[in-house]
Amino acid sequence: MRLAVVAVPLVLMLEVSRADAAPPSDTEVSRRLAFIEARLARGAGPANMWWSSWYYGWTALSMGQFVWAIATPDKGTRIDMAVGAAASTLGVIPLGVLPFPARTAQRDLARVPARSPEERRRKLAFAEHLLEAAAKDQKLRRSWVNHATSIGVSIGVGLVLGVGYGRPIPGLINSIGGIALSELQIWTQPTAAITDFADYEKLRNESKPSTTMLPPKTNGFPVSISIAPHPGGISISGSF
Repeated sequence: MRLAVVAVPLVLMLEVSRADAAPPSDTEVSRRLAFIEARLARGAGPANMWWSSWYYGWTALSMGQFVWAIATPDKGTRIDMAVGAAASTLGVIPLGVLPFPARTAQRDLARVPARSPEERRRKLAFAEHLLEAAAKDQKLRRSWVNHATSIGVSIGVGLVLGVGYGRPIPGLINSIGGIALSELQIWTQPTAAITDFADYEKLRNESKPSTTMLPPKTNGFPVSISIAPHPGGISISGSF
């Protein structure tokens, strides 16, 4: 009789674990996928606008200073503009080389088919990856690492002019301008993916089956079980 009573909780635990490990239904997969698609679509516009503004802005600034350096007859101005053009190029390169998931995720996800339940599951896994990657990327771009790197580069450019070429005033102006532009770029970057990923995590957790174990029904009779170790083994006792 005691073995039968002990087996009930074990069976319940196995059933709960099996239910928790079961994949979501196709309806749930479609619901999650629609959520991510909507959020990625909503974030793509601001991300594209931010990227385009800074990419083409830094490019124009770099090219303008480069042309000015060639055209000016003044040696000091030529040095200032040449160093400034090189510094502005450092703002273009990361935007052109490093991936920006918030800008491309919607387009990448749209290429994945979802014609069958299996394809929808694969697409959901890819969508989750894209949303998480966008959130992590935006966190990194707002992190102290990015601030410190931008400030360090701007100060370094100023030192090149001030110490290397003996032009302290242009060097100071270049450093201040570089820091101001870099900080503006960081603080205007969209951060919607961070919130979107947190919202999706809540949605996914809410849809998981409950793992709360209910006591076995005993037709109105109370059941209690206790397990205690003792020398040579354990003792199992119960009352019902």
